Amino acid sequence: MREMIQQKLTEDQTAATKEREKTKALFNEVVRLGEQLERNSERYQVSTQTLEARLQSMEARYQAHERAMGSLSQKGETGLVQLNDWNDKIDKKVSTLEATFYQLGVSKIIQFAEFYPVTYRKSNKETETLLPVSRPSTTKSLKM
Repeated sequence: MREMIQQKLTEDQTAATKEREKTKALFNEVVRLGEQLERNSERYQVSTQTLEARLQSMEARYQAHERAMGSLSQKGETGLVQLNDWNDKIDKKVSTLEATFYQLGVSKIIQFAEFYPVTYRKSNKETETLLPVSRPSTTKSLKM
């Protein structure tokens, strides 16, 4: 009987030792998983912050480019309006000059002007160019 009790105590001790080892192994595994989770959480947080900073930087650059394009567009539109105004003024002056030449009877200057194409505006966006029938053999550039 003593042997049986001794054997039972030995078996219980062995089982308890194995149980403690299993518990210790499980605890160590839980600790390892917890540490790994913390590291991954920190990496995730750093990555998220980096990504957010990059997105904010890209948004700021995009907005800056939009403002620049708007400014360029506005400047371009202003330039086109100004060019159209100058074109209108020049057309009026040329018309006045032609009328004056006709009144004075100077036909050679009018003939010279007929050799060069004339562009006029039909509407705000539509233009038409009238090409001359013939061009002179030597061309001269006129500066205004």
